[in-house]
Amino acid sequence: MLAFIPTPIVPHADGPAEPGRPQPLAGAGLLVMWLLIISLGIGLAALLVFYFIMRARAPAWPPPGTPPLPAGLWLSTAVLLLSSATIELALRGARRGRPGLVRTGTAATTALAAAFVVSQLVNWGLAVAAKLPPGLNMFSALFYVLTGMHGLHVIGGLVPLVWVTVNARRGLYTPARHDGLRYVTLYWHFLDVAWLAMFTALLLGHSRG
Repeated sequence: MLAFIPTPIVPHADGPAEPGRPQPLAGAGLLVMWLLIISLGIGLAALLVFYFIMRARAPAWPPPGTPPLPAGLWLSTAVLLLSSATIELALRGARRGRPGLVRTGTAATTALAAAFVVSQLVNWGLAVAAKLPPGLNMFSALFYVLTGMHGLHVIGGLVPLVWVTVNARRGLYTPARHDGLRYVTLYWHFLDVAWLAMFTALLLGHSRG
């Protein structure tokens, strides 16, 4: 969604500096990245608060007759956690001057991110097939809203992720210059935390059914 914003924040943070071009202030890109994550986190937290309010007000949650959540959500969770590990591996490779590790880590993360999006779409299809459509009840509606909003953040994150993957292939990341990769790694860890919070909320809610 808004995840592409970090891309133009530090356009010359990766690779060699270009003579005659103004360089970004040290720490400015990181500050903006944190502000972006905080703003996105507030929006997702608001959705979770609304979810728990609806859960607390409902006489039964989920409503009787609600099918179970797709088991594939566990696989999606594992894929996302693995992608967070691979992007962290890439960042450590950049810090240690190991370009091969950076290339492998960023490429693996991009593939895993795409796999996560596909797996979530499959989970939606399985949910509908199990008679859990968006309009069934408030629980089903919030299931699609929460997973959909998180999915949009992942799709948005694919833009800078592809960007750092291309830069990694070009060998632009060094121990001294890898800010872009650092920002994407930070954002990807945020996606992990956000998903774990959402998935846990859905599981806790469904345990009462």
